[in-house]
Amino acid sequence: MFAIPFSFDDVVTYTIPVSKSSVKEQENLIVPMGDSGLPSLSPYEMTEQTATRRTETIHAAPLSARQQMRPTLTVLMGMEAGRIVECGDEVLIGRAAHCNVVLPDPGVSRTHVRLSRYGEFFSLEDLDSKNHTFISGRKVSRAEIAPGTEFQIGPNVVLRLSSMGEAERNLANNLYDSSMRDPLTLAFNRRYLVDRLDAELAFAKRHSSQLALLVLDFDHFKKVNDNYGHAAGDLVLRAGSHAIHGALRAEDVLARIGGEEFAIILRGVDAKGATVCAERIRAAVERTEVKTDRVTASVTVSVGVATIDECVEEYSSQRFLRIADERLYDAKASGRNRVVGP
Repeated sequence: MFAIPFSFDDVVTYTIPVSKSSVKEQENLIVPMGDSGLPSLSPYEMTEQTATRRTETIHAAPLSARQQMRPTLTVLMGMEAGRIVECGDEVLIGRAAHCNVVLPDPGVSRTHVRLSRYGEFFSLEDLDSKNHTFISGRKVSRAEIAPGTEFQIGPNVVLRLSSMGEAERNLANNLYDSSMRDPLTLAFNRRYLVDRLDAELAFAKRHSSQLALLVLDFDHFKKVNDNYGHAAGDLVLRAGSHAIHGALRAEDVLARIGGEEFAIILRGVDAKGATVCAERIRAAVERTEVKTDRVTASVTVSVGVATIDECVEEYSSQRFLRIADERLYDAKASGRNRVVGP
């Protein structure tokens, strides 16, 4: 049998012990090595005439700079559990759009906590948050933390400071994206939208702030698939979602909730502002041309608008979506390529 020990100096050693031959015979015999660097004969195929004790050493290239370990934050608990963020020298964490790490949880303050790096350690500073910061269940205002430390901000979110190489970060982010985003359009998926909408409703209700929801549908999308094929339909959805993204703010949330149906959460926007935003989206999609192998197609969308003021009796994502969806139906019934709001 043979063992394959791995050294920590990036050197790989293959060792094949032989018990039947004498030491002198072993020194004079050679095992054929395959192209892969492993013995071309198995231990069971070796004879005393072909077997020997031989060590092959391969020097691997040193780790590149891109593979070096870097400090990262991992969301362990909360709406965005699984998300990975690489840390710079100073990291501002909160709900506000200007933060380095934006966590849209209603229990997180606008600017909740600051991480400042010095050497291998970080200083964790609570920024007079409403729901406080905790380490091991103890409320802290300032603390020195090292990689491996977990801390809680507000009632729902737990983060861990750690150190990861690029490959590990990429793998974690790919896993997170696959669970939260639609792979075709890169918009968020329905699961994320419902969780986010519940959180935004709770925040808007508690702070008496505005919130709007748009639900839109690509007009006559079935005809695109029937006439030009599903590949053309995929191109339409990609191009259309790209146009929609371009008409939104950084803090707005776009999600694909059905085949050709999308929803958008608009924080801090009233009925008038939501209608203006919906019209901007409608016009942006109408200007978009999609080139396929067979034809250049143009597409349009119909949009329904709902606001939190219409959910007084029932603050739920289901109720909010139902109102916006009813407005979308009205937009399609009245001719398509239009916006219907409150």
